[in-house]
Amino acid sequence: IFFRPYHYAMAKNYTSYNLTLGLLVTIALFLLFHASTVPTGVSVEVNISNNGAHADDGPYMALHPDASRGPPKGPAMNPTNEIVLGSRQKPFSWRLNSLPQKTSCMDGSAGGVYLRVPHTPRNPKWLLLFVDGVGWCHHFSTCRARGFGAPFHSSASSSKWTNNPKFTHMTHAGLLSHNSPFSDWNAAAFGYCDGSAFLGIRQKATLVGGKPYLFKGQHNLLTYLEWLQEEHGLQEVREVVVMGFGYGALATLLHLPLLRQWLPESVRMSAVVEAPMYLHVPELKHGQEESRRMRMALDAWNASGSLVPECVAKHSQEPWLCFFPEYFGQWLPPNVPLMVAQRRLEPFALKLYAGLGPKQEVSEDVRAALVPRVKASLEAVRPSGVIRLCGDASILTSAQCNEVRVEGKATPCGLVSQWYANEGRTPMVLEEECT
Repeated sequence: IFFRPYHYAMAKNYTSYNLTLGLLVTIALFLLFHASTVPTGVSVEVNISNNGAHADDGPYMALHPDASRGPPKGPAMNPTNEIVLGSRQKPFSWRLNSLPQKTSCMDGSAGGVYLRVPHTPRNPKWLLLFVDGVGWCHHFSTCRARGFGAPFHSSASSSKWTNNPKFTHMTHAGLLSHNSPFSDWNAAAFGYCDGSAFLGIRQKATLVGGKPYLFKGQHNLLTYLEWLQEEHGLQEVREVVVMGFGYGALATLLHLPLLRQWLPESVRMSAVVEAPMYLHVPELKHGQEESRRMRMALDAWNASGSLVPECVAKHSQEPWLCFFPEYFGQWLPPNVPLMVAQRRLEPFALKLYAGLGPKQEVSEDVRAALVPRVKASLEAVRPSGVIRLCGDASILTSAQCNEVRVEGKATPCGLVSQWYANEGRTPMVLEEECT
């Protein structure tokens, strides 16, 4: 299950960044006029009285015992506008399937699922990708900034989704490339489109400034899985790999208990995450701000029922702590091997954790506050594999995944492949040498 982080490092060179952004916006505007639009079956009107509505609190699984019954198959997008990716010998493409009957984005429009093509019916191996989170919207002000009617990337609506997905930059490199051990697997990509990373469980809309906001992320997630189960053979799955990066890595960890519960016990399930260690560091101003955002998210999404229940019970006075791996990690399913790719605790990574600018120095007080929290978070989630990497961007979905060498031994993608082939039984802790 796959998300992409926001790259703070782009802000290092404002001039080149603005020129690049201007060029990309120009290209995007040009392509916008040539892209296909959503099918007429996708409603952009707010539908508060959705059929199959659930109560406004409590975990979705408890409210929906008939989870094996998928909704009717949604209409597929026009396949003539598919974008082809990957090598010339074996191209990948993606096709959008809208599910207008039981899913809702933040503005009430329907959610949907991208399926990777070629798609092999009854293939027992699946990648389930949660695409392009680019952070969460923790409050109605930040949710509004995502843009109603924006493209798939960072959107609160599906009204501009097309067969030309907005996440192509991460579908053909690294662990998603053709020399990956997962290249012949079926893959489904979900857009959560309500800012809650599939954690929201509010059935009724909240009106703010005259606009209705829906947070039905967990309901959408289970509906997507049911649809794949009924229409595309997910009920015959034997292997599932869950992936996430940045905020997406954190969301991946948060969903592992639910996914492990949902999948049959016979399914081999593994998880690969990069940079999931978001920290509760009240000693630092940036840590206080991060905690404030998590408190707002809990309230806006009504998410206490979708967090790890054992953690919420233990921290009943401060359930928002259960967004942080240090607090919920001990309850992750022990039968799901976990590979963590994490930034080395070099100055750059510490600046990110502390919210410092590129030219600010990392003081000893900052280091003393951060390092124990990172280590405690890593120990809590109990990974069987750890790769400590340099730099700021995602490595596992870039060309560097098959280029850089970790301790002179193997590439990050090669190490993940070895770890998966060994089913995570042999502990692996390696570090890339930073220059």
